[in-house]
Amino acid sequence: MNLRTLQDKLKKVEDELQSITYYPNFEFDGMPRGSGTSDFTAQKAIDIATLQEIRDDLLREIQAEQKRLLELFKGDPNEEILILWHINGLTYSEIEELTGRDRKEIYRIIKNFSKTT
Repeated sequence: MNLRTLQDKLKKVEDELQSITYYPNFEFDGMPRGSGTSDFTAQKAIDIATLQEIRDDLLREIQAEQKRLLELFKGDPNEEILILWHINGLTYSEIEELTGRDRKEIYRIIKNFSKTT
């Protein structure tokens, strides 16, 4: 799976985790309450633990993919552009602004590198 897909999945999991754990005027600590909602609370705790596991797995996958990409980029004369695009997720315009390189040249560099991998 490519890095952007992994990062998108991670964002969705973090958003879902945030939506489950956010209760106004209520601090969710995973502990059951005596209000008759213990099944609800227990299920929320299980959901949170599951999402945290998924998040941790995705973070490990992202780190491994970033490491793999950095090894591929090592020594390439266009290493900076490749890192900005593939790892930092910047757009052509942002890379152009940071590096001073022409957008067409940036596109060519990224496209040519993608063909070789």
